[in-house]
Amino acid sequence: MFRYRVEVNFAEEHFCEVYLPLFHNKKRRKLVYGSRNSAKSHWAAQYSVIRLLRGNTRGVGVRKVFESIKESQYNTMKEIINEYELDHLFKLYLSPLKIECVNGSYMTFLGLDKPTKAKSIKDPNYAWYEEADELTEEDFEQTSLSIRGENVEEVLTTNAPPETHWLVSRLFTEDYRAHERVDGMHTTMPSRFDDWLIYHTCWKHNEFIDAESVKKLLRLKEYNHDQYLISGLGLIGTEQTGSEYIDNFSRKNTVKAMEYDPDHQIHASYDQNRLPHSTQIVVQLERVEDNYEIRVIDEICLKPPANSTEQLCQEHRSRGYKSPFVYGDASGSNKTQKLMTADALNHYQVIFAFFGNDDMGRVIKKNPPRASSRRVFRRLLSGYYGHTLYIDPKCVNLITDFEKLQTGADGGYVKKKVKDKKTGATYEPHGHAFDALVYMIYALFPEWFTDR
Repeated sequence: MFRYRVEVNFAEEHFCEVYLPLFHNKKRRKLVYGSRNSAKSHWAAQYSVIRLLRGNTRGVGVRKVFESIKESQYNTMKEIINEYELDHLFKLYLSPLKIECVNGSYMTFLGLDKPTKAKSIKDPNYAWYEEADELTEEDFEQTSLSIRGENVEEVLTTNAPPETHWLVSRLFTEDYRAHERVDGMHTTMPSRFDDWLIYHTCWKHNEFIDAESVKKLLRLKEYNHDQYLISGLGLIGTEQTGSEYIDNFSRKNTVKAMEYDPDHQIHASYDQNRLPHSTQIVVQLERVEDNYEIRVIDEICLKPPANSTEQLCQEHRSRGYKSPFVYGDASGSNKTQKLMTADALNHYQVIFAFFGNDDMGRVIKKNPPRASSRRVFRRLLSGYYGHTLYIDPKCVNLITDFEKLQTGADGGYVKKKVKDKKTGATYEPHGHAFDALVYMIYALFPEWFTDR
């Protein structure tokens, strides 16, 4: 059998721009996930064809069910070969399913419901797992063990999995919500492992999307906004337990992009915990007739080691905000996270010294009863008080708190603790941005917390 060296030049305009960096990424494993119509599977098929053209590729396309492969991976690769007029360089077989390049590279296909077929694939060094969310962790682990040799690479494509899926718990860092953008336009996500790339796209990244698909997605946004966040923007799905602490929170009604108005007073509220981050939320109040729009325009969440009280204040100033009225946890009057202000007695003295005015203090003397906070925020979101709460999309920790906090037996939220694998320190991963907002609302509207 003769094998040929193949040289093919592709113009960049054939590819979605968002995927171009992936052609040069050297990570062994790539998880490419996101929304419907984001062209991730099309990119993976393009990439697989190019891998074959480069040579020295013994590839396998993997799906949970073999019968679904021909209409997905196989046909998409076939369409790309025909579209780019490369059919003279490939032979396509139906029994068994196989795509073979004249240079000796090939792609065969494996359904995990027919594991005996795997025995016919000799030492594959490339795999494309389509609809990877259908696979169990054991499915992936056993298949991955067979991918070996030189130039090894594995690509997984899938729609956004739910937060309980093994792909999320195994690969994503605990703070992955802080790296999601509410508009779906984020790409690279942090991974727990150095040999994994996690890459996100949504339909807005796809410059080739047709008008009818856009129309369907925008209709979905209107009649089922929560589903649009997953199917339309590719955000990791939040599991609904029925015990959500603020069970009437809706991104559609509450999350809204807002600009800082330098002509209005700034309000800043603090939570003193250092793990997973020190927290300040930045708020402005806008009077609309007889009521207020409570606008959370930003959050400042700094991780250790550079997350002292003074560093929070420095970051506040570096973002262009003027000196604020100051709110926060009552316990901050007793202890400090100071780094540079040696003569400060507590957290708030550091803040007042930094901004140069202790008349700004609006710190509560005692934190509100935990059980009352749920009632207050459910009423606020329902319009009971007449005022409206808006949260800017960049406040990802606060939004996550609203979505993930669970109701405890005492009527407060469950203070779940996790352990840092590197330091051994235990901390509460969620609730800090929400707490900061509670302290401010309690200071501004204390009667809400006593009115039953």
